[in-house]
Amino acid sequence: MSTELKYRPSLFVAVVLTALFASPHAVGAADNVARPVTFTKDVAPILQAKCQRCHRMGDMAPMSLMTYQETRPWARAIKQKVSKREMPPWFIDRTVGIQKYKNDDSLTDAQIATIANWVDAGAPDGNPADMPPAKAFASNEGWGIGTPDLILHKPKPFKMYAQGSDWWLQETVETGLTEDRWVKAVQLRPGNRKIVHHFCAGPVPSGPRNAGVGAVGPQDRYAQEEREAALEERNLSGEGVVGAAAGQQTVGGGIGAGSLGCYLPGRGGVFFSEDTGVLLKAGSKVSIGFHYSASGEEATDDSSIGVVFYPKGVTPTHAVKGGFFQKFPAFELDIPPNARVTNDAYMQLVKPTRLLSFQPHMHMRGSALVLEAILPTGRVLTISGVTNYNFGWQLEYVYDDDATPLLPAGTMLHAIVVHDNTAENRFNPDPNRWVGYGQASTEEMAGSFVTYIELADEEYRKLASERRARQRTSLTQQD
Repeated sequence: MSTELKYRPSLFVAVVLTALFASPHAVGAADNVARPVTFTKDVAPILQAKCQRCHRMGDMAPMSLMTYQETRPWARAIKQKVSKREMPPWFIDRTVGIQKYKNDDSLTDAQIATIANWVDAGAPDGNPADMPPAKAFASNEGWGIGTPDLILHKPKPFKMYAQGSDWWLQETVETGLTEDRWVKAVQLRPGNRKIVHHFCAGPVPSGPRNAGVGAVGPQDRYAQEEREAALEERNLSGEGVVGAAAGQQTVGGGIGAGSLGCYLPGRGGVFFSEDTGVLLKAGSKVSIGFHYSASGEEATDDSSIGVVFYPKGVTPTHAVKGGFFQKFPAFELDIPPNARVTNDAYMQLVKPTRLLSFQPHMHMRGSALVLEAILPTGRVLTISGVTNYNFGWQLEYVYDDDATPLLPAGTMLHAIVVHDNTAENRFNPDPNRWVGYGQASTEEMAGSFVTYIELADEEYRKLASERRARQRTSLTQQD
């Protein structure tokens, strides 16, 4: 196991709950520097590395930060946001679990201090000769994955009314493929962010409904019947478990099916790890589940899905699978007025597994989610913690290849989910209202999206052995 996976501290939930609701504090200033901090020499490189992917014309951020002239009017607001670690959005708890992620855009303490010092000095421009070359971004009409090989649209644009309750829509789209192709990268792009709450997609599976559901140990009819009954129970409870948010019809066929993921606030394109991907078969269809919210004016949406394929003839070794698991049964979620509540969610890994990413999913009362792995031996590992959840930025946390959890068959993923239905939660629309399970943002959920690949026993043993060897080497070098 990775050294990044730490032992579960005793009374961990109590510690988390104590820490969750402490007031956020700004990062202190760094040591005094000999020269003035300037935009061109000190701040621009930080913006290029961490901010401009979103803060540029035509992308999701409300203002561009590509030049000094564009950045200067926002200087004090930038200092406030970065000092509170509200921007760039990144909500992983730095004290527990894995800390290495492929998509970590968070700032270091030194970078935050640099920006704060720059603002406090009057936000000077600096010497133009110190300005780094402008960061180049590919012009792909908003596609962060490059120019897609295939773009899928729903059959026709959807028109949302100006006022009223949320609306859910399930669509099936033909891929038009004449041969099997493996997806290397995918992006779900909303056509109208004002009304698209989120949407998720996955290939429509062929064959029996529950085909592909694995088993721990020898296959037997009783165990298979138990697994199918559990999946049916979840479906009857209104719990989608992959590709779509819970409560929608399942997209992708259940836990362990292929998934193209979801668009949620803050999520862009996804590049699958080397030698992994999602298979779209010849003549296949993609199921898409939409959640719309009224914006105060009548609006139309034409969301799309862009995919980049591996070259023809390339077959990745591993198929990326996806799942969504939450408190079960979901309808038992009970959050009294003016209360903080902890719930648990579980998902069993039926084969040796390499976890690729996780993404907490709650609504406005969501406060924290800590992901653990309960190993078959009984050992409990803390994998990741999001202890400052923000409904407006539902990020997917993608593990670095050298830190990704390697978990044996029979491991139980355990999510500790915290909701804050008090006035201290600034996102809470009404702390005096009882809240239960529901798909609307004013109701609640308590779950996690995960992506993973399943490993053969021999491959798992090899990877685990290599990781242990690296850990021993690292510990020896530290000594």
